[in-house]
Amino acid sequence: MTVSLSADRISGLVFLLAGLAMIFGVIPAEVEAVEGGNIAPSTLPIVMSAIMAFGGGVLLVRPHTPPESPPESPLAPPARQETVQQHLPPWRQLLRGIGIVLLLALALAAMSQFGFMLVAPALALALMWLSGERRWRWYAIGAGLVPAAIWVFVVQILGRQLI
Repeated sequence: MTVSLSADRISGLVFLLAGLAMIFGVIPAEVEAVEGGNIAPSTLPIVMSAIMAFGGGVLLVRPHTPPESPPESPLAPPARQETVQQHLPPWRQLLRGIGIVLLLALALAAMSQFGFMLVAPALALALMWLSGERRWRWYAIGAGLVPAAIWVFVVQILGRQLI
């Protein structure tokens, strides 16, 4: 049995190693133990890092394989050619990546001025729009429910400030 080094396997290895590095290196070194609070400050980061490492391990062991297309019949009409603009030229990908990094930096600066609950929904909407999402239900979940859930968990349950 040969194991191919696909992009899925490489990204799985990266996420596995990053999750383990967070659990055993970064979190113990950077998270302070404090008194008072319902759970320890390191609990949620460790759980999230474990989920990330687990997902990376699964991707490393079982990479995505596209389903096989059925053989075409000579009598069947030709397949419809759909043009999907998934692959941008490298310079456009670079510019888009730089734009997203700048958007994140701007949002971080705005959070320090206006707070998480005002900036996070706008940032989520912008990122979803830039990624091509156009369904209003996902906008409601990503810009409404997710920032609210983060606020509840961090501020109410953990008793910490958001920026």
